[in-house]
Amino acid sequence: MRRSRCSRQPPAFDAREIAHLVRWAQANPADYNYVAFCEKAKAAGCAGYLVSFAGRRVVYFGRTAETHVEHFPA
Repeated sequence: MRRSRCSRQPPAFDAREIAHLVRWAQANPADYNYVAFCEKAKAAGCAGYLVSFAGRRVVYFGRTAETHVEHFPA
């Protein structure tokens, strides 16, 4: 029996990996691109993110409401 992708166990949210990915993006190395960032964030259990320009932060969240907050650089 073939299983669909939707039936797989979602990855656990890894806030440390999300923080690492943000630092990678901020450094803007030659191998960085947004698609790769999104794929790696998804693999780290990130289900989405919210940006607050007024609050100067990004909140990354997992499928069961785990969060990681990144404040904008000063």
